[in-house]
Amino acid sequence: MNKKLIISLFVVILSIAGFSTTGASAAESDDTFLGNGAKTSTTSRITVKSGEKLNIRVQGFPNSGNFSYAIFKNGSRYQDYVGGKDGVITHTLNPGTGDYSLRLYCGLPTNLKNNCSAIGVISSKK
Repeated sequence: MNKKLIISLFVVILSIAGFSTTGASAAESDDTFLGNGAKTSTTSRITVKSGEKLNIRVQGFPNSGNFSYAIFKNGSRYQDYVGGKDGVITHTLNPGTGDYSLRLYCGLPTNLKNNCSAIGVISSKK
């Protein structure tokens, strides 16, 4: 599948699952796609301001390899997670002000593979 189709499917899945910024003031967001033989994929940095929360959503796709992901704060590794193969995983954090990004890994950061498909979204909101 191409990137635009997968992103479109992800948006539909998230809307069905009840993830919406309606009524919330989403300050910033970015997404990234891991696939087509890539070993890592990263969002751009978003700024979390005082009083805002950091939302992370990742989804692996069926028949795909295991993936993991990490959150970076001001360019340094902040928190690591193991994602699995498929399904939607969400986190809402109160990490304090700073610039955050999300990096997806095919396999583990110390043992990268190239047979994964996953998408990740990072956003801030009040």
